[in-house]
Amino acid sequence: MAIGPFLLAAIGGQGGVKVCGAPGTLSLSAGSPATTAINLSWSAPSDTGGATITGYRIKKDGSTLVANTGTTGTTYSATGLTASTSYNFNVAAINSVGTGADG
Repeated sequence: MAIGPFLLAAIGGQGGVKVCGAPGTLSLSAGSPATTAINLSWSAPSDTGGATITGYRIKKDGSTLVANTGTTGTTYSATGLTASTSYNFNVAAINSVGTGADG
């Protein structure tokens, strides 16, 4: 007796759901005030892992700035920055399985 793909997915526990892919390209623009804030925007990942995106993790210089935005919105305003300082931001999507790759 052969086991069909549907049964195998059910046996797998998550029905084939996995962490999502990386969000689309992160864009930056001047915030308000421009000397201490920056606006981040990105697009939702094309690979949701088979589950709904529930939020995004945002990192600044490798440290978590926001663990989970708790929203599907794809913008964030980082404030409290220092003028003439370089920062590195990363965003990762979150679904019911976990956090995907940084984008």
